[in-house]
Amino acid sequence: SGRAIIATAHAETELGKVVVQCGALVPPDDAKALAIRIEWLAGQPVLRREMGLKARNYAEMRIAKDAVLGQFDRDLRACRSA
Repeated sequence: SGRAIIATAHAETELGKVVVQCGALVPPDDAKALAIRIEWLAGQPVLRREMGLKARNYAEMRIAKDAVLGQFDRDLRACRSA
């Protein structure tokens, strides 16, 4: 969607590793931290736009249909040639 992301996840999780590249993390089960981060990000239009662009780029490069199928094809070819 090209929008900034705020996720409740630990940084060492797969979700955390992805979101930290294009958004903000808050600890799980910490509603107050989430509310603070949302309020803070609401007042950061330039950062929101930058995060959104990074999120869109990540989605297009890593999880879009063509990206997933392309990686699958490369992986399959690598298995066949091994």
